[in-house]
Amino acid sequence: MTDYESAWIANIETNVYRDGTFENITVGYSANNGWDFSLSLLNTQVLGNHKHFQGETFVNIAKTFAINYDFAITIR
Repeated sequence: MTDYESAWIANIETNVYRDGTFENITVGYSANNGWDFSLSLLNTQVLGNHKHFQGETFVNIAKTFAINYDFAITIR
């Protein structure tokens, strides 16, 4: 996310379909030592009668290793 300081991130995405409206919500923290942590709630239905999708919860942890100024590898 950033090279010099840590940062909080948040993202909300709304998907409107014929049978319902769904939200994808992600909140995360990117530390300045190459670690990233996030929590995502995906396909959570907020409107509509068609309740096939009940949503999924994901926790993501990643570590980025800088190879040189132009390249890095991220392991999740």
